[in-house]
Amino acid sequence: MEYLAALNKKELKAWEDFYKDYYASLCSYAYRFVKDADCSEDIIQDTLISIWRSTLSFHSERELANYLYKSVYINSMQHLRTQNLHNAHLLRLQKEVEVDDEESLALSVREELIRQMQAVIRELPEQRRKIMQLSLEGLSGKEIAEQLGITIHTVKTQKSKAFVYLRKKMGSLSLLLFISCLSLKNL
Repeated sequence: MEYLAALNKKELKAWEDFYKDYYASLCSYAYRFVKDADCSEDIIQDTLISIWRSTLSFHSERELANYLYKSVYINSMQHLRTQNLHNAHLLRLQKEVEVDDEESLALSVREELIRQMQAVIRELPEQRRKIMQLSLEGLSGKEIAEQLGITIHTVKTQKSKAFVYLRKKMGSLSLLLFISCLSLKNL
């Protein structure tokens, strides 16, 4: 009982003895939950410091032991919850980065296709070049015809000839990828 009275009075020698008596078993108990020796030791340290700083008084060693094990259990569960939240947050961030990387790659491919397409379009005769540039800006065939003062038939014919030239210069696959990029851009 003197031991417990000394603990309640926060006498350093009693706490050193108490620490020696309980530390290993409390670490083992915490390890059963967290499966990490260093983390178990941290949980025990935090638990014991919390008790030292509190105004708690214990009337029996059994009451003290019950409080200790319950506190270690609660602190272990709190650690696991925090760790799970942390892991979930990291996983979400990792997925966001992967999506960002995929989007970034898609954008860079799209931009490179547009750059190549623009270079090939600059090689077209003037009227075809204007028609293709207006088409890339999202104007319809009718709007292009009105803006350039030509017939819709001329727009279609010139676009068709431009696509033949582009396909020849860039290849069918590049042209299809480019057209699909434009379709996605205009959505």
